[in-house]
Amino acid sequence: MENPIIRVWDNRQGKYLRENNIGVPPTLNLLSNKVTYPFRDSGESELEQETLEKELFTGIKDSAEVEIYEGDILSCDGFTYVVGFKDCQFVLYPLAKSGIGKNDYVPMYDYLMRGCFSYQVIGNIHENKEYEQN
Repeated sequence: MENPIIRVWDNRQGKYLRENNIGVPPTLNLLSNKVTYPFRDSGESELEQETLEKELFTGIKDSAEVEIYEGDILSCDGFTYVVGFKDCQFVLYPLAKSGIGKNDYVPMYDYLMRGCFSYQVIGNIHENKEYEQN
């Protein structure tokens, strides 16, 4: 099995870890569930795991061909959702002024493939603090 495609938010640095200086992104070791980040001189290096949030790629791109990850905020037919992962599937949590409703969700694939025909990534929960989780 291949390692999943992930995006990594570093809470300590307050930013996403991008490709390193040789163009390699951080990877997730499935056996240890730890993120590694290859460095040019020292080979792979484990990062301070407590400060990292791993966000899985859903396998879907929006209407502008932007990859959709956990934690992304989607706009769909006038509604706003946050992408999450629950019960072994990607889900959409409705977003209201009061924050993210963690009790109400719809399966992402069902909704996007059957009910919502135009969806777009408009941000993420880390860089758009107005969508902070409750």
